[in-house]
Amino acid sequence: MSDWTTTRKTAANRRRRVIFNNDGDDACLALEPTPESFLANRCIGLEDSHVDTISYCTCVSFDYYWHDSHIAQHFTGTHDFMFTRNHAQAFIDQGRDSLTLIIDFCRTNNLEVFWSARMNDVHDCWYPWLMPDFKKNHPELLLWRPGDAGRPGDGTVEPHMHATSVDYGRPEVRDRQFATIQDVCERYDIDGIELDFLRNPMYFRPNMEGKPAETSHLEIMTSFLRNIRQMTDTIGQARGKPMLISTRVPNKLSACRYIGLDVERWIEEDIIDLLIPSVEFACFTGDITEMVALGHSRNVPVYPCMSGEAMPYALPGWAGAATNIWANGADGIESYNEFNPKHPAWHVIGKNNTLMQTDKIYAVDNMSLSMIRMHEHVVDRKGRLPLCLETGKPTFVNLPVYDDLTHMQDTKYAILYIKLEGCSILDEILLTLNDKSLQPDVLSASEGLSPGATGTLVITSRVDPALVEFGKNTVGIQANEKHREKCNTTLIELRLHVPK
Repeated sequence: MSDWTTTRKTAANRRRRVIFNNDGDDACLALEPTPESFLANRCIGLEDSHVDTISYCTCVSFDYYWHDSHIAQHFTGTHDFMFTRNHAQAFIDQGRDSLTLIIDFCRTNNLEVFWSARMNDVHDCWYPWLMPDFKKNHPELLLWRPGDAGRPGDGTVEPHMHATSVDYGRPEVRDRQFATIQDVCERYDIDGIELDFLRNPMYFRPNMEGKPAETSHLEIMTSFLRNIRQMTDTIGQARGKPMLISTRVPNKLSACRYIGLDVERWIEEDIIDLLIPSVEFACFTGDITEMVALGHSRNVPVYPCMSGEAMPYALPGWAGAATNIWANGADGIESYNEFNPKHPAWHVIGKNNTLMQTDKIYAVDNMSLSMIRMHEHVVDRKGRLPLCLETGKPTFVNLPVYDDLTHMQDTKYAILYIKLEGCSILDEILLTLNDKSLQPDVLSASEGLSPGATGTLVITSRVDPALVEFGKNTVGIQANEKHREKCNTTLIELRLHVPK
């Protein structure tokens, strides 16, 4: 390796326990246009936590930004819900825009700072007042075509949900995005950029038709990233400090290729410095092993991305999911859509010793989140909830628990929690864990004791820690209907509570 490559690799492999992704709404959350009011919402409280890096996004939708861009349009609107106030322009006029305020905070607290660039963003698909002039004046640069329609329910992408996605097959789009990124790299004292390919994972026309990106599309995007790599290296060498590149992508290489991202090539050609495979919709069951192996084959650190939006179990859930991620070889964790700077997770999930001292929940992810409809083509639903049970036959579900429970005292036990819909309180429920029978207890039911009444049934079962294996665990669930002709039971929740 050249001396510069060695310097860049050293910077890439610094300690990052937690990367805190902030989507940049601080300018609207601030009660007044002062640095103190701005920082109070999403920064104050991160000091002395496990957060070592802030990745700050200033994008409202593609080509609409909070920061003082010299290329893209400034977002100064005040509309609807949280945008009833917007101090972005006030901060710009004061000479310390939102991105600069974040950089100041990071420098003061010895934190690394990245600027997060959303490679496509379609908030303007839902809120027309978020559409920038670039899209209004150039509708031909969008992926939408007359006649496109949604296909809900069949597991394919719904084109109407990506109607304002820009087409990376058009050089005008790539040139615009490159200029916007270069402007930030040249004018702001950041340590790197995050190319976020997952906020709206749609870049080439075939995906809008339910087809994979073509080979030519993979080359177009790789060439685009090569240009960014050359640009960031040139800027980094001039200032004597590397400008790193991270990429937030799907957690499966097949899904990456489907949308036109040749991540293997990026790693092979040393185009990127950090790899962020997202398990934001499958924090507990998302597989990161393929991406960890790929990154580590070329000394590229890997930071799986967890989302607060898909985390219903507060701190114990964060602790359980983080334990699984660390055990599978991650170099750290990126958080997404969790912006409370005082959240206790930031003091727990970045170290093994703090995780060991925390109650944990391990679960099977539920794919019913509304946001997943925009990610159908990059998220694997197999083995995840909700699952319809087959009458009189067991349904087997994998519950990952990468935790050694031999430390638990004899007086402690884990608790398996299951929620079923379409079930009668008189139905017979059979449970097994790794082929060992469990004794279920009905905790609550939404309906009474009428034999014909069905509703939501909550079941718990005490679990001997010795039954829980390190890694994959197989939970078997069987519902035998009583007094009913047909069983329509659906498993909607399955989790294991493990005390510290």
